[in-house]
Amino acid sequence: MQRVLLATGDKSYSQIVRKALSAYNNNFYIIENEVFHRDYLDEIIEHEKPTILILHDFYLQSSKLTKEEKEQELIQIIQKLRMKYEDEIRVVYLCERERGDPLLFSLASNNVLDIFNTPSFSIAAFTEQLLEKPRYSKVAKFMTDEVRQAPKVEVEDAVTDEDEVITSDETKVQSSEKPAGNSREKQVIKKVVEKKVVNKVVEKKVIQKQVIKKQYQFNVTNNVEKIVGVTIPPKLILVGSPYRRTGTTFFAHILAKHISDMGVGATYIENPYQVGYTFDRFYGHKNATNYKSLFAKLEMEVRKETTEYEAIIESQNDNFEWKHEGVNIVATNPMKEDVYPEETIDLTLFMKLLLSLHKTPYVVVDVGGDWHREVYRELYSIADHVFMLFEPDIPLIERFEMTEEHRMNKLREMLKEEKTQIVGNKMSEEIAKEILDGAAYLIPNVPSEEIFQMQFVGSFLPNKKENIKLISQAFNPIVEDLLPEEFIKKKKKEGSLFKSIFKSKNVELKEV
Repeated sequence: MQRVLLATGDKSYSQIVRKALSAYNNNFYIIENEVFHRDYLDEIIEHEKPTILILHDFYLQSSKLTKEEKEQELIQIIQKLRMKYEDEIRVVYLCERERGDPLLFSLASNNVLDIFNTPSFSIAAFTEQLLEKPRYSKVAKFMTDEVRQAPKVEVEDAVTDEDEVITSDETKVQSSEKPAGNSREKQVIKKVVEKKVVNKVVEKKVIQKQVIKKQYQFNVTNNVEKIVGVTIPPKLILVGSPYRRTGTTFFAHILAKHISDMGVGATYIENPYQVGYTFDRFYGHKNATNYKSLFAKLEMEVRKETTEYEAIIESQNDNFEWKHEGVNIVATNPMKEDVYPEETIDLTLFMKLLLSLHKTPYVVVDVGGDWHREVYRELYSIADHVFMLFEPDIPLIERFEMTEEHRMNKLREMLKEEKTQIVGNKMSEEIAKEILDGAAYLIPNVPSEEIFQMQFVGSFLPNKKENIKLISQAFNPIVEDLLPEEFIKKKKKEGSLFKSIFKSKNVELKEV
């Protein structure tokens, strides 16, 4: 069976290809992970070990600026694959180029024997060609004498496995490099669908993509865990609110804890752009000796003024990993780290952090009220689930609904998307219906004495059994919706669903 890795760079396009190949599930296994940026292609290929790679030269994002640089980069990618894997990986190239384009000649010369260069092509012909062995006859039309005379694309010397291709530039795609206007991009997706997807829906998604102008997208983690015989695909979960101090950190902490208690690896990531809270919340000075966040480690690696010797000495004295009550924590240490500006922890660095968390398939990011930041706007575009918290504060909710602020308009648009769910924090069902017109999930008001107890002992969950049950009843439906249905069924069948959550911890209040 062929293992197919999609590197088209566009989710709508990927869905079309995935659906077409899924009809031949005895021949093709479509890898769940996808590639959305060229910088991460090599790393994901090495982990997933595909036998077929399907990439699109326009939608697959690049850090290069000019058309010539991007074309050189593509040839270098293909040549590196050939040197490293020989013919073990079959490259399928999707584009919209003229037959006489010199790049197509270069690709065919590098043994890329599956090239689809027209705005529209038959899905049936596409799948049938992949079911057959790659044939030179399929690309012979690109090897004309006219094209042979064209200048060759310059290629760098062999790239070693150790070379890292990560850039900090967050460049936007230049309009001069795109096909005229947005119509051509929409046309590609619309025609490939062949009436299998409603055109209006596809066009809407593409338009949103153009407005956002995403430069980076990638699947958060490379690992896909298997627990009790069920595959657990990685998920990126964002927790935020239109306003500060609405309980996003409390919600994110407990959500990560409940996922972990189900036996699924979970990481909580604190907002690095605000003063640290989680380190003190869970007694980091006692439970995480010499701890610094992974933000500090990544920042240290790219800091120009730090010499190699200084970095080694510094890393030897610091601990960058922290696991508390089964949850992996990435949170700043206020005693050693200042609030990070977005210029320091930019999108590239944040993505590098997410990619390093391959041991835990579920990552919960505490956005708080910082939706205005470019990093979180980009992470939203690739997130699997987003929880937007509201408290029963009528003036704030009315302002959110009525204001014409650009930031609030964006958040209201986010609420229309299927992956974004409203959470009523400290709300009863009656209040939620009155002021929110209903909410997907409701979190009860935990007694202040219990909150104090949780903070005093540095624990995720309350001590009293009735309060544990209160919180569990609120979070159980959320966790069930996040985890695979087959996994939940097996857990219920084994009688272990949420079993660990109800265990009494018998923690006594004592001085630390």
